[in-house]
Amino acid sequence: HFKHFPFLKDHVETCLETGKLILPLIVEEKVSRIIFRKNPKTEKTIVVGQRNEGVNEFISTGDIVTTMLSDCFSDIDIYENDVRLLQYPFTSPISSTNAIKFYRYYLSDTTMVDNQKCFEVEFTPNNPQDFGFSGKLWVLADSTYRLKKVHLGIPNRSDVNFVEHMDIIQNFEPLPTGEQIVTNSKTIIQLKLASWIQKAQVERTVKYSNFDFTEIPDRTFKFSGDTKVESSARMRDAEFWEEQRPTPLTQSESQMDLS
Repeated sequence: HFKHFPFLKDHVETCLETGKLILPLIVEEKVSRIIFRKNPKTEKTIVVGQRNEGVNEFISTGDIVTTMLSDCFSDIDIYENDVRLLQYPFTSPISSTNAIKFYRYYLSDTTMVDNQKCFEVEFTPNNPQDFGFSGKLWVLADSTYRLKKVHLGIPNRSDVNFVEHMDIIQNFEPLPTGEQIVTNSKTIIQLKLASWIQKAQVERTVKYSNFDFTEIPDRTFKFSGDTKVESSARMRDAEFWEEQRPTPLTQSESQMDLS
């Protein structure tokens, strides 16, 4: 209900993925440059743009929520044999060591993804009691059998009491060097988040682009910690965000100055 925030009723919209009515309460955007070297192996993040808008009561829900969302939105690499998510170990559906024993696969369709012919493969744990993913894989219907797209779901679990539903959708493309990498990743979580709101839906969309394989000077890595925020990161203008964001904001998301 809207008795505490009656003006919010004009901001309700429909989520395209779930079809449910949602009320956007906060938008957070971040643009980062990720740098990597093989020897010595180092990966660091430089934040070049950062902004958030929303209802103050939602933003200040506390460190517990921040930690919880960080855990929900941890990066998923299904090319790893085991995936850590929600403080649980999951067997990847393409694990080279355990997937065939853990999952049951069904060839359900042949379809086009980004104008490329793919085999659509459904999978679910062999034992319904096992804590694993269920979902679909789209595999290129050519001699490479590369992964083109994946849709991961997780079962409802009473011991993950704040998560009611989760979907993870990732798209893949090959690099010029041959590796298959994630170019787009979207996570949608439905959960019980705070005492003053019955249910919440949280979305995270990540786009990876502008891959560059030229050598990076060692001095670029010389800052403490794994992440550095540039001094101008929170002063980026609207033109910067319109250029950088992977998908346009919805009407409600673009009018988030509700405090």
